Amino acid sequence: MLLSALYIGYIKWVRYETQMAYELVEAGQANQALRHLKRLQILQPTSNENKLLYAKAKALEAPEEALPILESLSQDTESDTFKEAALAYLELSIQLKKYESATSFISKMAPKMSGDTHFMLLKAQNLLLLGDSEAAIKELTYLINIEPNNAYAQFLRATILLQQPRITNWIEAKSALKEASQSNSSIGLDALKLLSTRPEIKLFPQERQWLISRLSQHPRRKITSKLLAATHRIILDDSARESVIEQIISEESTAHPLEVCNWLIDINEPQRAEDLLEAPELAPSQERWQLQYRAAVQRNDLQKINKLLNLDYSAASTPQKATLILYLRLQEGKMVSKEEWDQTLDLAQEEGEIDSLTVLARTAGTQNWWDRSDTAYRAAIELAPNQLVAANLQKEHLTVVLFMKNTSEALEISTILRQIYPSNPIYQNNYYYFSNLLGHQEPNQIIILSEIQKQSKLRELNSTIAFLLYLNGQYTEAKERLSNIPETLKRQPSVILLNGLIEKELGNDELSNELLSAINPNQLLPEENKLLKAAKESNNF
Repeated sequence: MLLSALYIGYIKWVRYETQMAYELVEAGQANQALRHLKRLQILQPTSNENKLLYAKAKALEAPEEALPILESLSQDTESDTFKEAALAYLELSIQLKKYESATSFISKMAPKMSGDTHFMLLKAQNLLLLGDSEAAIKELTYLINIEPNNAYAQFLRATILLQQPRITNWIEAKSALKEASQSNSSIGLDALKLLSTRPEIKLFPQERQWLISRLSQHPRRKITSKLLAATHRIILDDSARESVIEQIISEESTAHPLEVCNWLIDINEPQRAEDLLEAPELAPSQERWQLQYRAAVQRNDLQKINKLLNLDYSAASTPQKATLILYLRLQEGKMVSKEEWDQTLDLAQEEGEIDSLTVLARTAGTQNWWDRSDTAYRAAIELAPNQLVAANLQKEHLTVVLFMKNTSEALEISTILRQIYPSNPIYQNNYYYFSNLLGHQEPNQIIILSEIQKQSKLRELNSTIAFLLYLNGQYTEAKERLSNIPETLKRQPSVILLNGLIEKELGNDELSNELLSAINPNQLLPEENKLLKAAKESNNF
């Protein structure tokens, strides 16, 4: 009886120490876990399970010391702990950037781990980190064929596809992310965030609606998920912008003031963000200062920027300080050389400072340094955290591209804006104008744009409709449309050009010559100039 009681006590003690060690390792508390594991080494000195648990605990505080233990355990292929030890060794090797060691271990273990999806996933990760994207994609594709619902495999495959500049790959990436996002794990939420923010991924209205719903209902959702969903609600229906903003401020600004302010700045609402940031109950902090700075920059509020610098100059980052010095000098009418601007741009690019890049893009524009402004806008757009921020920057970038007389780039930007804001009539109008100017016509384009004009009641769209009618040989209808545009628009060189071209086709050569001779060719795009030149030659100028 006494021996039996002692044995039962021993078993209970082992179970207790094992359970405590396991829970502490899972919680990341290595020191406390190791205390229990030292007792287990005395109680069960030959146990592979305890050795594996000990290695996992050591991996938390001294990973290099854990590697030889895990490697030793993975040698015994008949042991119950073999597979778990091998996977832990491989995962730790990758974590420690020992990619060559991991490759050698993979080759050695492959026969014993055939068909193990976790092993395949780690192999794909290692291949990717070694720079072999093609082999990583093949491994992941094979894995997904075995286990289609493996969210991490789908997510990893999508991230690789997004790095490759091919539209077909981006379409595949979207499909993979949609599969991964079905998971209720953190990977599922990460997939939703990637779907929400990557500009390469084009979303149809119904897909955007699904994304909003999934972000709002995901079990792991946080405030960032709600704000992303709100962003896409605005993209889906710009007329709902005001109600969405008011809802977010009402529901979240008290509990998450800084996150809401950051979101407001992202969606181009700096004044609202500034109002929230001025709340007396909001404690001073570097994060608050940064948000105040961003709001002031977005509003071009020189007085506010100076006030912030006087309040806490140390809160500004190095590229922010350099950018602000340059910006303030320009505002004071002082000279800034292109070399100084270039140095500041390099600094902002190195730090990935999107706000400084935006300021530099704008300041270059005020100096008519269009190539430099173009460079800064492109760098800022690349760093945009979501499609809405990128779209706001693209709107500004479009002006620069037009000053640079780059019609093809103007069409690319207009296509992006049209996709993000499908219900916005101005972006639809720009798309059709630049597209047709470059010789790309679409079926039923006159009917489609006429319907958009009818619904929006924007008379400005009539000038592009008139251009499409002119290209279609409907000169009388084109003249009628052109007569129904705002007076200010009638004075634009491109509109005067169109008017002259229409009058020529209607046989009014004298009026046509008068209109065309009044145009300064420097104010036209290259393709418009070709039309002007051809018309003048035809009219025997």
